[in-house]
Amino acid sequence: LNATPLNNLLNTKYKFNNLFNIVCAITFSKNLICFEIDFINSPQNAKVNFKYPLYDMLNKVHNNTIFGIHFEDNEIMLFKQIYETCIIAIIDNAFKAPINISEQSNQYPKFYILATIRLVINEIYREKYPISTIIRFKSGIKGYKDMLSNLNHYSQYTDFADTYTKRDQKLDKEAYEKEIQIRKECSPDWLYLKDGIMEENLHNNKKDIMTSTASAKIKTLEKTLELSYEKYYKKINTFLINESVDSFVQNYKIHKKDQEWSEIFYWQELVLDILYSNGGSLWLDTRINKYAFRSKYAGRIRYENKDKISELLTRTLKEDITNFLNYQRSGFFSNYALEIVLIHKLKSAGTQRLGIGEQASSVIKILLFENEIMTIDDDEFNILQPDEFIRHTNELLYTRNRFIPTKYLMKRFNPPYYPSSLIKNTNLFLINKKSYLYEKNEHHSGLVSDCKQFSFIQKFIFYLVNEDYHIYCYVMNWLAVFFTSLQKSGTALVLLGDAEVTQNIFWDKVIKEIFGLQHCITINDKNCDTDSSFDIVYDKLFFHIGDIFNAETKFDDKTLSKIVKDILIKPTISKVNDKNEIEDSIVHGQMIITAKNPLPYIKKVLSKCTIIKVNDMDTIIEKLEIPDEAILEDKIQQDLDNFTDTLCAYSGDAKITKYAMDTEDRNDAINNKSSNINKEDIDKQIDSFI
Repeated sequence: LNATPLNNLLNTKYKFNNLFNIVCAITFSKNLICFEIDFINSPQNAKVNFKYPLYDMLNKVHNNTIFGIHFEDNEIMLFKQIYETCIIAIIDNAFKAPINISEQSNQYPKFYILATIRLVINEIYREKYPISTIIRFKSGIKGYKDMLSNLNHYSQYTDFADTYTKRDQKLDKEAYEKEIQIRKECSPDWLYLKDGIMEENLHNNKKDIMTSTASAKIKTLEKTLELSYEKYYKKINTFLINESVDSFVQNYKIHKKDQEWSEIFYWQELVLDILYSNGGSLWLDTRINKYAFRSKYAGRIRYENKDKISELLTRTLKEDITNFLNYQRSGFFSNYALEIVLIHKLKSAGTQRLGIGEQASSVIKILLFENEIMTIDDDEFNILQPDEFIRHTNELLYTRNRFIPTKYLMKRFNPPYYPSSLIKNTNLFLINKKSYLYEKNEHHSGLVSDCKQFSFIQKFIFYLVNEDYHIYCYVMNWLAVFFTSLQKSGTALVLLGDAEVTQNIFWDKVIKEIFGLQHCITINDKNCDTDSSFDIVYDKLFFHIGDIFNAETKFDDKTLSKIVKDILIKPTISKVNDKNEIEDSIVHGQMIITAKNPLPYIKKVLSKCTIIKVNDMDTIIEKLEIPDEAILEDKIQQDLDNFTDTLCAYSGDAKITKYAMDTEDRNDAINNKSSNINKEDIDKQIDSFI
């Protein structure tokens, strides 16, 4: 059983039931269990010998086929174990000793033996396998035992004598007739000397012959009719039984075919489940007539034809499939090789069966039907849908969604219930109609908050902005509104100060983790291959600009100024493609700038920038009461789920995000006239290299 795949057990049970029905349907069959009664020494003492023909057949089965049903080796072993454990061992043990017939029951020896066999087997199996607990059964057993203990007396009060006495007499008469023939052939002198009963029976037989002359013709006619009826009955019964057996075999063949397809679909479902559960994906792109494969979430997409994609799937998934099967089946598949094959339609499944050489090498060939693979004819970046494949109204094929939300962004589509610790208070800010900037409300200028109820990342942001509660609320509102809508505000956060905090922690460990690495971009020579605004904003949710250390960079002040202005101001950016068609790319993303001196490229959009001077790493670690930066990163990672629950639950004010906030650090940034390119750091690198 341990070596039997779980999905085959139902098929095994179905085979067993069909085999049982076929055997039981054959007339006068004794293929399951049969026995012989041997009166060893006297008519009062009998030994019952059991035989098990079907068990012998299982030991000598040819081509693993019985009555047209094919059995696997482990199924035959299972049936033999059932015989040995549940039938042979129990019955042979129960009938080791001969059965003695008491004097009170000696008139009906054969019936006594048959009834005793029935009683013993009934009691054993009722005790070992209690299928009934009815009290009436126990009382019935007692009455049955009382009857057998005095069978001679019992026949006087029931129809038992009329029924079974004639049967015993008929059996005895036949036995004696055979014995007479044996005596004549072996030793005629013993014919009348063995017992008085034989002599009496012979006398009665002769008398019957003498007195039956008058009715001989009638008896002959009756005998002829009886034989004709029996012959006719046997033909009819044989016909009906053959029909029944054919029906069982046909049903089995149908079920076997259904089971084969069921197994094929089981393997296919297993492959697809493992692929999708690991963040992978597979689809057919009709525009190029190739299959596209992604092995992990936000991974690189490979385009291949059918044969190549089959090989790629096999190499990629075989380890995970084998591990799953070995875990489920206790190592049963440890010595099997796997091969995934794409097939076009159901009819071609037959051509994919294993040959003799492949069977010998223990190869499991998994069939994957092409019609189970998603088919697309277009793609889009749709932030309103969490699904990768979308079928729009009145469209026949699917469109692939290039927006692949992280597990945190998935909360937007099913928001968790999470009481927010943020205070939505629009009275904290007042708009300055001259500068188009939000300023602190003087009535709340001295507002200080107790941050004990904040989550860890909230505390980090609170200490990042130097415990300024107004700025903290502005940043949280800016993040929360964008998290829930993914619609850009048109404003940027400019974080001046320690790059270890702003870039390595806030950008890398918070923003990129929440919004997805593939949807975030850092604009510099190292991370960005193009200075085209269209290509930069394509499928992006967050933009980051840090320090630029390459003196020959393509991202000079003029180029960066255009990119920043396009991202913050324009709703879409267009370009003419290779087909001379105009393509539009919607600008979804927010912008964070962490450069030491961003003024040269933000001065044209300064009113759109909230400039904040942040605390250094040591101060923040001290405020958070943690030992070092490693613990800081661990705690941020652990709090991302809780923090995004807070963002999701917070009902932000989108109006506030449309304007930047005036801060004390704004004038310092404006007065910094140095270049965007950090030449001092470049000089230090050159000196170090020399």
